[in-house]
Amino acid sequence: MSDEEPVKNSGTATSSMNWWKRLALALVLAVISSAYPLLMASSHKVTNIIPEKVPNQVWDDRKIGAAIELLEREDFYGWASASPSWHPKSRLIAMPAYQQGISDTLSEFARLRAGTGDKQDSDLKHATTLLKQLNGQDTADKMHATIEALRRYHGRKARNLLDERNAEDVLKDDLALFARLLDNIIAEQTKIAAEPTRGVFNREIVQAYYHAKGELHAIGILIRATNPNSYEVMGINSALNRTVLALERASRAAPLTVSNPQPGKFSFGGNDIMQQAYLTMRAQLELAHLRSLLADSPNS
Repeated sequence: MSDEEPVKNSGTATSSMNWWKRLALALVLAVISSAYPLLMASSHKVTNIIPEKVPNQVWDDRKIGAAIELLEREDFYGWASASPSWHPKSRLIAMPAYQQGISDTLSEFARLRAGTGDKQDSDLKHATTLLKQLNGQDTADKMHATIEALRRYHGRKARNLLDERNAEDVLKDDLALFARLLDNIIAEQTKIAAEPTRGVFNREIVQAYYHAKGELHAIGILIRATNPNSYEVMGINSALNRTVLALERASRAAPLTVSNPQPGKFSFGGNDIMQQAYLTMRAQLELAHLRSLLADSPNS
């Protein structure tokens, strides 16, 4: 018996060693498999709040300044659609759609401010075009060119080299644009909610949701940049604050997967699409009230 005992102990030791090797291998595989998702999560910089102070710097045209600062913020984080194919950001559905929503909104804003016909501002026209093309490997260059074009326009405006329009008329045009963009979001989300077939994970729905989130965020930033002291309109400060608060609520949620269940079906997250549509409608009501104050202004 004593001669066999070392053999038994040796077998036990070998089995224990193999168990630790299997455990170590499992841990390595777990780290490798979770590293990419963790990198994706850490690189996901979708902002869920509208800052109290917008813009941060002093600008002659506060909305143009806010647009520049918003683009510089996204440039600091990096434009997701321009990342190399191996980069976690390029694999995130939400981040590129969110940033595209921001750039599309700012493009429409620049188009409005550029004017029409022979008097169309060349710098704003250039910025409008570039903002629609912020994808691909040359996105960083286009982003910087956009910011430079907006800064050139602002520099000319600050030196009184541009024809000045009545401040209230400019604000009315801005708010009319924002109302149209909110109408488009509501129409798109209502259409998605009415679709007969829905998957647990739908790429198109996630893109539409986060594109709208980017639009809502950009609109909120531009309205926050409005200086109520520039307008002799009773109640405008309160109306601006309520509109921005409603836009922040509409753009706050950031679900990992966007839920859009069939009516009456169970969902852990409720219905993200319908919630976004409803909150956007609430923001639209606040915006309508703000526009009515301007319409009733004695200066109108």
